Amino acid sequence: MKLLVSMLVALISFHAQANLESALQALDSKTKQCTEKPEEKLRHIDDPWLISRDSTSRKVALLLIKERLMERCVETEEKELVYRLYLKSLRDDDIQPLKDWFEFKQSGLLTAHDDLIDAEFLDNVDRLSESDLFGESFDVKEALSVIKN
Repeated sequence: MKLLVSMLVALISFHAQANLESALQALDSKTKQCTEKPEEKLRHIDDPWLISRDSTSRKVALLLIKERLMERCVETEEKELVYRLYLKSLRDDDIQPLKDWFEFKQSGLLTAHDDLIDAEFLDNVDRLSESDLFGESFDVKEALSVIKN
């Protein structure tokens, strides 16, 4: 009986590891696919909030918008990976891999520019990322050059 239980535990562990690796591969593949999306050609950006920002705020906002678009593109695959990491943390009684993932996902932009980023700023970034203004991908330098002053 102990041998059967040990074999079952080993089989489940192997299957869980395979699922985690599969989730990592799926996320990697989707990230590459999202990165290769053609960039939208921007003619002009006349959003009043974005126009009202200074140069640094505009850059940070556009970088965050681009980040949001990428997050949206890989959302399904990322959720699957987080689920697999959660199951692994339960199985191994080790939450560190899940903590590491969330630490990795924290935006350095938010930390580096916490002096200009507040709730209103993030609300506007979300609003703009959900608009059709930037498509699914865009060049940040190009976007900066077509903001109407």
